[in-house]
Amino acid sequence: MNEVMRSEVATLLRWSVRRVWHGTGYLFPSSAADFLGVSPQTLERWRNSNKGPAFDVVATQVIYCNEALVAYRATMKRQDRKSAQ
Repeated sequence: MNEVMRSEVATLLRWSVRRVWHGTGYLFPSSAADFLGVSPQTLERWRNSNKGPAFDVVATQVIYCNEALVAYRATMKRQDRKSAQ
């Protein structure tokens, strides 16, 4: 692993303590789950079954783009309204 990569991984690990990938518009799974109103385990099941919001993996850490979470939550609300009718 080169020096730049080590630096990026170290920075990523420091950010993971905060649960938010600071200043980038990304959230870690625990914060993303809170935002969607589901458990982190549900979010993991969705990832493993190719469901749920889009995500990226950076150096083994799963991250969720804020825009993808907002769009997915809107989809969840539309589905809730349809099922309530």
